[in-house]
Amino acid sequence: MISGESIFLVFEGIVAVLVYGILFYPFFACLTTEYKLVGSLLGFVYGALRHVWVIGLYRILLVLVIIVVFARLNITPSQPFLLFFLVNPCV
Repeated sequence: MISGESIFLVFEGIVAVLVYGILFYPFFACLTTEYKLVGSLLGFVYGALRHVWVIGLYRILLVLVIIVVFARLNITPSQPFLLFFLVNPCV
């Protein structure tokens, strides 16, 4: 007999495949085009924009974590301190 947990794992795998398929569809489309130069350029632009978006989200998440940790420790961070983490490319 099939347990509820194994059905959940199968459903979770199907959803993961669909999400990754949709997320990386532009890469697949760029790889399979007849026009290799256009496909390469579009794939590079899409990858660069997606990379910048993900890095930006991580920086915002880092600032939110810093604010929460400082709030727990009753420390008030200065605004320039937080802007340093948003603007500095080395962090």
